[in-house]
Amino acid sequence: MTEPHDELLLLMTASGTREEAAAALEHARTCAQCRAGAPQLGVAIDALEGATVGRVAEEPQSGGVERLLARARSGRLSYFASRVAALFDISTEEASTLLARAERNEGWEEGPAPGVSIMPVNAGPKVPEAMTALVKLTGGARFPMHPHFGPERVMVLEGGYHDSAGHEVWRGEVQDMEMGTEHDFVAFDGIGCVCASVNALIPG
Repeated sequence: MTEPHDELLLLMTASGTREEAAAALEHARTCAQCRAGAPQLGVAIDALEGATVGRVAEEPQSGGVERLLARARSGRLSYFASRVAALFDISTEEASTLLARAERNEGWEEGPAPGVSIMPVNAGPKVPEAMTALVKLTGGARFPMHPHFGPERVMVLEGGYHDSAGHEVWRGEVQDMEMGTEHDFVAFDGIGCVCASVNALIPG
């Protein structure tokens, strides 16, 4: 399969509006290339969700594009509940509740720059003396330059970004920065970014 169409990129990242998603669905129904690739895309998403790793692709079923749309647009953050729980030293149930709120656009506060929102997190005792939060950036938004007084760990939950140190980080990846470093980062255009961040205020 060739590189995904822009419409399918919006569909896969769940970053489009309802109108854009409807247009993507209509496109996928009528485009021979998309229809041919839909079964592989569906199996790929299953594998990412841990449901069918190693499974051989089956014959496409009816309504596959609709199922792909529904899966892409729901639970996109809660998939990472166990990893977020470990990062913040909270229970998986607490992490699931946190991520569900984030998906519903509840609890976000205006961040340090245009297009940046922050959701503070009360982390557990294994994450002392640190700034802990979910961070959301609209496409092209920049998180300002900041120093690291201790280790920083950022886990991308949706979309991705590139930073001033030359790193590019995508959904499911983690970036670790050492004490004494600094950077800013910019969310990918058209996709944006949601990440979970632990920025230690003292050396680890």
